Amino acid sequence: MSVYSISRKWESLPKLTIINDGSVSDDEIRAHIRFWKGELHIQSYTDSVNYHAQKGRDALVQFAGNHIFEIKMAIILHHAELDPVLWVDSDILFLKIRLTIFQPGNPISPVASRKTGTGPMVLQC
Repeated sequence: MSVYSISRKWESLPKLTIINDGSVSDDEIRAHIRFWKGELHIQSYTDSVNYHAQKGRDALVQFAGNHIFEIKMAIILHHAELDPVLWVDSDILFLKIRLTIFQPGNPISPVASRKTGTGPMVLQC
């Protein structure tokens, strides 16, 4: 079920956290996900790296500096440590690419296709 479908069908919406990769502004993300009426948080991926650094997890911090998949792991571990998490992601990892296709009426928009989305997201219950 996509985040858009959840926003339309669930009576009680969970907290939605979108992790910004820095390729777009938080305001651009908010504009493109304005359909979400529940609690919304937008954070930088660096927040997760800093979280692990403050906990003294130097190996994880160093690991997260090497590749996008390691950054994803740091993000997942960060949020899973704080709250129950349902991770929502697709194969495309960069927000700027996604937001250019996230337009009303676009036949490949995330509303119409499960192959695209709005960046790494964390649904916290």
